[in-house]
Amino acid sequence: MPDTRITKQKLKDHWGYSGRAYIIGALIAVALASMFFTMVTNREPADKYSVNFAIVRSYSNTEQLNGVSDELLRLGQEVDPELKAVKFTSIMFEGDMNSQEAYNYYQLYILQLSAGSNDFFLQTEAMTRSLLQGGNLRPLEEAEYFEQFVQNHPEAEIMWEKEPLPEGVEETEDNADRPEHAYAVSMESLGGAIQMNSFDNRGMYAGMLISSANPDTSMYVLDKFYDLLKPAPTEETQE
Repeated sequence: MPDTRITKQKLKDHWGYSGRAYIIGALIAVALASMFFTMVTNREPADKYSVNFAIVRSYSNTEQLNGVSDELLRLGQEVDPELKAVKFTSIMFEGDMNSQEAYNYYQLYILQLSAGSNDFFLQTEAMTRSLLQGGNLRPLEEAEYFEQFVQNHPEAEIMWEKEPLPEGVEETEDNADRPEHAYAVSMESLGGAIQMNSFDNRGMYAGMLISSANPDTSMYVLDKFYDLLKPAPTEETQE
């Protein structure tokens, strides 16, 4: 069975033999350069002053989340006055590379992941598990506001899994009894995302990246994000 995990070593190797792929398509190249420049110049070292979400979906419209970003910033500053921004980035990729355009977005996905500039990746279950097995996700229960999230959102299914094994190590009887952690939460209940035409939340999970510089504030912001994206009542639900 092929090893599909996105590991730190694979990210390192990626730059060794796939660099030429970044010149494919002038618009994509410009977008990548612009995004990389923005990430480098706008984020301070060990950046704990912003919470960044990457929406990994074949279609998403982050402009529809501008109001949500402003409100999340206001709420986040109640527990962390140093918080300066809450941002959403769109990566139009869902794991398939059946076209040149999809491959270009895969390059963008790898760039975002390796740059370490995001706190959360919002993506499909399969892609979330790939990041988990590659050692790229942080256990959510280590964050201060995880229990608050669980109490506030009992409807959100939690992805409890064993600690991932190091790359190249197979599971045996000796290492099978590893502790389980909460690595991601289902976004199935966030029907407001579809209602505001921002992204399709169905089948998606939110996982906190190991590179998150401020996991406590990030977890608090995620809790409020789930509050804000609850589906608005319809005529049927009001009856």
